[in-house]
Amino acid sequence: MLLGACQFRFRYRFLGDTKWLSRVLLIVRRTVDQKFAEHVLQLLSNWQAAFGNDPNLQALNAAVSEARGQGMLLPPPIA
Repeated sequence: MLLGACQFRFRYRFLGDTKWLSRVLLIVRRTVDQKFAEHVLQLLSNWQAAFGNDPNLQALNAAVSEARGQGMLLPPPIA
């Protein structure tokens, strides 16, 4: 998993930050590069699978819910 071994600070600095995750979703909505958008959505899916149960990272779950609510299809996480 891409962030499985990431530093503790990165996880809580970015994956727990509503503002940062909102910017990520904005980039996905505005990009014209479909491969890039798919890659970012894959990352969100992987991150949620790995860290979605962490109570300090509920912003991540909210961002994933927002993406789905906007019609974005998140692929299944890659182990």
